[in-house]
Amino acid sequence: MNTGSSDTFLNLSGLNLSDLSIHTDVGEMDVDLSGNWKESFDVELNTGVGDTHVVLPKGVGVIIDSSKGIGESNFVD
Repeated sequence: MNTGSSDTFLNLSGLNLSDLSIHTDVGEMDVDLSGNWKESFDVELNTGVGDTHVVLPKGVGVIIDSSKGIGESNFVD
């Protein structure tokens, strides 16, 4: 998914995803990945300028490799 320059809110809770890649240039991005996931999958977030907030599922192991440009990154469960 390419969001370009915009504020983006994605509620992906409970969807059947096998892979997710999001690229954004400028703007705030909120991604909700909470829910009861049955399968694991990889998520790639490439952000430029702006704050990024990601809601993670509870009780699931998560590996985060994060580097930021200009802005703040928050990951919460």
